[in-house]
Amino acid sequence: MANAAASGSADRVPIPTNPCDPCIAGMLRGSLGVPEDAVRQILRFVKEGKQFLTSLQIRKLIYAAIYLAIAMVLPFVTGQIPEIGSMLCPMHIPALLCGFMCGWQWGLVTGFIAPLLRSVAFQMPALFPTAVAMAFELAVYGGMAGLLYRLLPRKRWTPYPVLVISMVAGRVVWGAVRAILAGLTGNAFTWGLFLAGAVINAIPGIVLHLVLIPVLVIAMDRAGLSLNGQEE
Repeated sequence: MANAAASGSADRVPIPTNPCDPCIAGMLRGSLGVPEDAVRQILRFVKEGKQFLTSLQIRKLIYAAIYLAIAMVLPFVTGQIPEIGSMLCPMHIPALLCGFMCGWQWGLVTGFIAPLLRSVAFQMPALFPTAVAMAFELAVYGGMAGLLYRLLPRKRWTPYPVLVISMVAGRVVWGAVRAILAGLTGNAFTWGLFLAGAVINAIPGIVLHLVLIPVLVIAMDRAGLSLNGQEE
């Protein structure tokens, strides 16, 4: 009997000794009436779950949150520039930088969320069709920049082709999404509208991005701020 009891107790998962665990266990037992075995399994899951995020993942999460915050605020700054402020495409900058610095997954997600979140929070840009199309565009920017920057050799010139390819791919996707959305609403999206939105009206932004973003990427790389390509 003693051996059976010892074996039974050995099969049980010990409750972790984290200071917060007694509070969790007490709430589960007392307030919710959860059985003891279920409480032990829940606490085991909580303990193991803390190991899911590595320190590198946490850093990437923090960086991505910073870039997302910049995407929320930067349009207010560029909007103060007369005539060309709205043509500088400010939300594209943090989406691209997030891809360069954090990797394609983080750049893709941050780029997709940024215009939608800003539309909901500030009603700018308009949710449909502008923010929806921008979400796919910026997702491609961040994802493509992160992927290519990881695959290509890290040279001083590398950010330039990565940036150009990402910008072209993002604009093509933007045009395709705008065409689909226009078709759904019974409107036409012509080549003239595509060229005006993707190229002509965005020339100040294109120039700014080509000048600014490679410089920032090279500087942050030298400062050891790039997490792209590091193993998690």
